[in-house]
Amino acid sequence: MVELVKKIFQKIFPFVANVQDNNKIKNKLNLLSSVKTDLEYMKEYNALSIDQLKDFYNDTFEIKNKLEDKAKINIVGLTISISLILGLSNLITKINESFGMNWITIIVIILSFL
Repeated sequence: MVELVKKIFQKIFPFVANVQDNNKIKNKLNLLSSVKTDLEYMKEYNALSIDQLKDFYNDTFEIKNKLEDKAKINIVGLTISISLILGLSNLITKINESFGMNWITIIVIILSFL
């Protein structure tokens, strides 16, 4: 029963969980900033040649381009899904108006919450 009340509270007030999570992240960042961290890839960076540095530099741009391509694909997918949702909601509205079936709207609203 307590779990159910917690879930309902989280659904109604999601910002409370966000504030708690932000505080946890801030505490972890404060701990990390107070401790000196030696990163594995930065050890002996002085021994790298200019050609190796150029390769690392070019690799970062390749990774950036791949991430941009993935972002473009996600935007296209999001655009298509929004178009489908709007088209289906328009279709449901027309069916509801022509047949006067209010139960279709109720079913769609219930399914949207699931």
